[in-house]
Amino acid sequence: MSCPVTPGDLLALLRRDPATAGIFSDFDGTLSPIVADPALAEPLAGVPELLGELARRYQVVAVVSGRPVAFLAARLPASILLAGLYLRWGQTLDSTLSRQDPAPIRERGTRRSSL
Repeated sequence: MSCPVTPGDLLALLRRDPATAGIFSDFDGTLSPIVADPALAEPLAGVPELLGELARRYQVVAVVSGRPVAFLAARLPASILLAGLYLRWGQTLDSTLSRQDPAPIRERGTRRSSL
């Protein structure tokens, strides 16, 4: 009979080798509160700084969202990966946008303020 894995066990694995680990999150309701007008959504206080700190430590830090990448990019650090509109649209390294791109993301270290 095996012992169940605890949340502490999972965190220990994540912390053991950050260079080979990744952290992924949604935006609305996770990094930002749900608001009546979606255009007014902003990350919770300290979230952009925390994501930037995590990106310096972990191999991958990413936000996957139903929002457009440009909306996320205006609010989150350039050091994290962004995948918008649940991977239907994304911003690639050369800042082009595509509906057909199989991996629509903003790659780390790229920044685009508007589309």
